[in-house]
Amino acid sequence: METQILLVHSLRLFRETLALLIESETDFTVAGQTESAGEIVHLASDIHPDVIIIEAGMAGPSVVESTRQVLRMIPTAKVLFLSSFEDEDLLFECMQAGAAGFLARETGAQELISAVRQVSRGGKYLTAPSLTRFVDGWRVRKRTGSDSSCVLTAREREVLKLLAEGMSVKECAVALNVSAKTVETHKFNLMRKLGIHNKAQLVHYAYQKKIVRLQLAS
Repeated sequence: METQILLVHSLRLFRETLALLIESETDFTVAGQTESAGEIVHLASDIHPDVIIIEAGMAGPSVVESTRQVLRMIPTAKVLFLSSFEDEDLLFECMQAGAAGFLARETGAQELISAVRQVSRGGKYLTAPSLTRFVDGWRVRKRTGSDSSCVLTAREREVLKLLAEGMSVKECAVALNVSAKTVETHKFNLMRKLGIHNKAQLVHYAYQKKIVRLQLAS
């Protein structure tokens, strides 16, 4: 039987190229694809994919929370995250949500195919850089006894990212399809958890943790 795959990525060119790569394998088929994180649960309920390949850190509804919903609905589904940036906290969050694998930006085409095949058979897959960060991060958390109350939720991270990129509270509300009051609540909670008291500190934290990456002028 063919492995049914759902693709979720914000960049159409990348998504369609990835679809062609996957379809070149005789045991894979792309059952659906979308650029919207908000459509993950709906599409998964219609398609019942074996594997879902998701861009980590997409704007809009939390892909991590969507992953939890999908896995509650379809326990046999396997979720493989793709990330274009190095973010240890995001890696941990994805794996805690039940992801079967996490691929970093260094991943080549054949390694991606191998990863899809491995997770579809019930295995786990972390690229070497991701595995190193995961193990190192786990050791730090174990050594420091990190308080889970200080870890930002997926939605708080989204709000942090958008605010650090220069969006106003109202613009964040529109982008996330929530009320401005909800964004204010998330902003208050994340600043309280991080001990941040102003916008400058918030932006600095976002860049320091690579939640937002510095764009260099060409």
